[in-house]
Amino acid sequence: MIESTEFYTEVIQGIDTKLAVIAENETILTEQAILLRKEYEARKKEIDRIISEICDDRVKKIYEKVGSMITTQRKLWSILVNTKISTQEQEENILTEKKQINELILKELNNIEKMYCENSEYINKIEEDWKDVKKASIDGVKLSREIDWDSIPEEELGKRLRGGEVLHRDEWIPTQDNNTGRKLSPAEFKSHLEFGEMILKEGKDQFEKQDFELSYTRYTQGVELLCWVRGSDQESETLRIEMYKKFLKNQALLALKLGKYNDSIQSCNKVLKIDECDEKSIFRRGECYMMLGRFEEAKKDFRYICEFDYFSRDAKLQSRKKLVEMMKKSKSNNYVNKTIINNLDGLMQNNRQEEDKKKVQIQDHYSPAIHHFSSDYQENQTHSTRNEIQPHFDLDTTKDILDEMLFKYSSEEFEKQLFELRKLSDYDEKRFLRRIRNVLPGINTPIYEKYGLDLQSMSYDKAKRIIEESVSYWRTKDDQVKTLSKEIYKYIMGDTIAE
Repeated sequence: MIESTEFYTEVIQGIDTKLAVIAENETILTEQAILLRKEYEARKKEIDRIISEICDDRVKKIYEKVGSMITTQRKLWSILVNTKISTQEQEENILTEKKQINELILKELNNIEKMYCENSEYINKIEEDWKDVKKASIDGVKLSREIDWDSIPEEELGKRLRGGEVLHRDEWIPTQDNNTGRKLSPAEFKSHLEFGEMILKEGKDQFEKQDFELSYTRYTQGVELLCWVRGSDQESETLRIEMYKKFLKNQALLALKLGKYNDSIQSCNKVLKIDECDEKSIFRRGECYMMLGRFEEAKKDFRYICEFDYFSRDAKLQSRKKLVEMMKKSKSNNYVNKTIINNLDGLMQNNRQEEDKKKVQIQDHYSPAIHHFSSDYQENQTHSTRNEIQPHFDLDTTKDILDEMLFKYSSEEFEKQLFELRKLSDYDEKRFLRRIRNVLPGINTPIYEKYGLDLQSMSYDKAKRIIEESVSYWRTKDDQVKTLSKEIYKYIMGDTIAE
């Protein structure tokens, strides 16, 4: 991915900003080095005084060897602070305490001397680092003005790139999703977009190779490339936002595929802050909520897609399928009753036995939903007599009607009604079918009237038959009609259907 040092140096940061960040870091590091050196000098002066005043020759002899080391100063300062000798207390028992301190210091110095003999390289490395700090406090810290890519080991460089880092760590600008961002000059902005196109292409290539991890990393790099900058004018900012959305949406897709559901939700939320009606982001967020078991939040997203006209028909159909799937998975919507399942077992089979015909007649009499949409037995009957008759509604209108009916049946309010109906009927099949017969007209009537079936001039049953004829006709010719009619039946009957 790396082609030249100049490309990465110029693309990621402008020269002025890069130098300003380096200068600020140099100032901060120099101030810290000065504070450390002054603290060391003050402590060493105090320790030297204590050693000179209260310690015997054994301590002084060892201190001459190792006393200047930063390791020694830290160890001895810890002893003096804990015993408060460094505050020059003038208590009556000070002589006793001084003897004890002398022994503690002697013991610690012996340990330091022994440690130095056993691991001199470790101690020397600490001392070398300390010398560099003291030198920096005097001369000032100087950071490199250029990124030396060749000096970074290949493995480390790969690790940084996979983690979304494309700058030297000392030069990284920590601005993740800054609300204001830094405006780029036209030249800088052009370089940013060119680099973004390169990352976008590589992410797509890796996706086609099924390397989802690397593809996800590339799209994440693209997000981090564009999240902290802004275009200098409205036109360039629009271009940045469009590319930024592409990175976010692809990042969300890959996160979903990799099982990183919370990360995918975050990416979708960022897209929806830009475009609250982005169809794919709403649907993917719903899928992630569903996978995390957050069914109520998932339902809101899927129902939002089903409710508004500007979402595509395919998105609505897929959302309805997800709602049906959740109805089966969610414990809160689990209305399973083994008695009803057993009673309805085989109800919708083509090869019904003769003794089941009576039950079918009862079902046809009491359940408009079953009569309309779900019986292959009925479909064969109506199709055989009407296969040459053009239905009242064309294919698109039939789909629209089924869409609206499915949306009504999948609403939270209707789910509660179904639950209450099952309870009131004591989960008895015949009682439930009688009760649902009285409820469905109230839901279907507004839909019938919307599509020109005037119930003032015709009966509800006649309007119902018109819908039935259209559904039966198009059901054998279009998979979407077949799927929608099945989903409607599943919503009405819930988990009482024997699969």
